[in-house]
Amino acid sequence: MFTFFVRWPYLGDPAADFDEQLYQLIGQQMLHGAVPFVDLWDRKPIGLFLIYATANIIGGESIWSYQLLACASTIWAAALIFSLARPFTDTVGAVTAALLYIIYLSAFGSYVGQSEVFFIPLLLLMTKLATRLLAAADQSAALRLCYQIILLGGLCLQIKYTVLPQCMFFGILCLWKLRMLGMPYRVLTRHAGQFALVGLVPTLCVTAFYLTIGQFDAFAFANFWSIFQRGPLSGVLKDFYRAQVTIMAFPLFVIACAGALALSLRKRRIAPGYMLVGGWTVSAFLSATMVGNIYIHYFATVIPGLVILASPALRMNRLGAVLSSLAMLFGLLFFNPARHHQISMKSRAGFEGVVKLASPFIGKHHDCLYVYDGPTALYHATQSCLPTRFIYPDHLNNAQEENALGINTEYEVGRILADRPGVIITASEPVVPVYNRATSALVSKTIARNYVRIGSFRYFPRVLFVNVRRDLVVAGHSSR
Repeated sequence: MFTFFVRWPYLGDPAADFDEQLYQLIGQQMLHGAVPFVDLWDRKPIGLFLIYATANIIGGESIWSYQLLACASTIWAAALIFSLARPFTDTVGAVTAALLYIIYLSAFGSYVGQSEVFFIPLLLLMTKLATRLLAAADQSAALRLCYQIILLGGLCLQIKYTVLPQCMFFGILCLWKLRMLGMPYRVLTRHAGQFALVGLVPTLCVTAFYLTIGQFDAFAFANFWSIFQRGPLSGVLKDFYRAQVTIMAFPLFVIACAGALALSLRKRRIAPGYMLVGGWTVSAFLSATMVGNIYIHYFATVIPGLVILASPALRMNRLGAVLSSLAMLFGLLFFNPARHHQISMKSRAGFEGVVKLASPFIGKHHDCLYVYDGPTALYHATQSCLPTRFIYPDHLNNAQEENALGINTEYEVGRILADRPGVIITASEPVVPVYNRATSALVSKTIARNYVRIGSFRYFPRVLFVNVRRDLVVAGHSSR
C-alpha cells in the first residue's frame, strides 16, 4: 500500500514523464511489427522495450499496464531490500530501509516507469545471491551461484547498459571467491572467460537477431556508438544537476555512515555481507556517472545500497526513530505526493485538451501529427500515423543530439515538414537544455507560413501550442 501511496499521483497519467512515453510507444508499436532501432529509434537496449511490450500484451496497450508493472517491480525491490537489510538490523530497521527506497526512488525521478525501476530488482537479486556466494563452502556450489549472478547481470545490461560497472563488480567478486576456495589460476582464467560469455549471452542473442534481419549496423549504432557522439551538458547545467543530486542524496549518505558506525560499535567488526553491499554501492555510483552527463534518475541505482547500509542505524530505538523520521521527511519534501498530484492533474487536463482539439485534423495514414516539442504519448492518444522513426521529440529538437543520430537532423525535419503534417505541436519553452537551431528555425518558418495556431494548453511547466495546417482549418475539417 505504501508503494501506491507514494506513486499514486501519476497512476493513470498518460504522459507522466518524458522517457516512459517513448518506451510505451515503442512497446505498443512492437506489437504491430515495428522493430526497435530500425522503425523507431532510441539508444536504450531492446530488453527495456520488451518489458513494455509484454506489459501491453497483458494490459491491452493501456498506460496502466506499464505503470502497475512498475509498481510491482518497486514492491519486489523493497521486499529484497528488507531481506538484505534484516541480517544487519531488526525488523523495524529493515522495513524502514524498504520504505525509504520507495520514497527516494520517486524523489530521484523514477516515479513511473524509468528503466531503473525495472533493473534494480535484478541487481538486488544478484546481491542476494552474492551473500550466499560469500557463505559457500565448496567450489561447485560457488560456481552455480556465480553463473546465476552473471546471467542476471547480462539481463540487466539489456535493460540499461550503464549497469556495466555493477556487473563488473559482481564478476570480480565471483572470481575472488573462487580463488579463496582454492581454485587454481589456470582454471580461474577459463571461468573468467566463460563468465564474460554468459554475461553477454542476452546481448549476443539480440545481436544475432539484427544480423539475421540485415540490420546490424542500425542496432550497433543505436546501442553502442551514438551515445559517444552526443553533445555534453553545459557546465552551468552540470553544476546545477550535481548540486541537486548532492542535496537529495545527502540524507541517505549521512544515515548510511551512521549505519556503518552503529554496526561496527555493536558487532565490533563489519560483516562480509555488509562490505559486499558497500562495494556494490560504490559500483552503482560509477554506473550513475559513467556517461559523463549528470541525470538525476541515473542516481536511483545508488539508493538500494545506501538504505541497506543505513539499516543498522534505523533500529527501534530513540536514535533510529529520529534518523528514520528525518530521512523520510527529507524524502517527502523532495517528492511531495500531494504537490505532484496537483501537477499531474493540471497536465492531464492540458494533454486531454490537446488531444480533443488536434484529433479532427489528424489521420491514421496521412496528415500525421508531428510533435516537435511535447508529449510523445500524443501519437497514441490521437491514433496518428508516425511521421518519422525519430519519434522522440528530444532527438530532433535537442542541440545535444544534432550529431548523434547518424542522420542530418535538419534534413530529417525538412522531410517531415515536406510531408505536410496535419498538426504540429510546439511548446512555449524548451524542455531540453538548448534547441537545435536549424530544426527549430525550420519548424518556426513552416508554422508561420502554412499553419494556424488554434489553441494552447498548460502542460507543466510549459504551455503546448496546437498548430493546424492552414488548408485544413479553411476546409473546416471536423472528422477524419
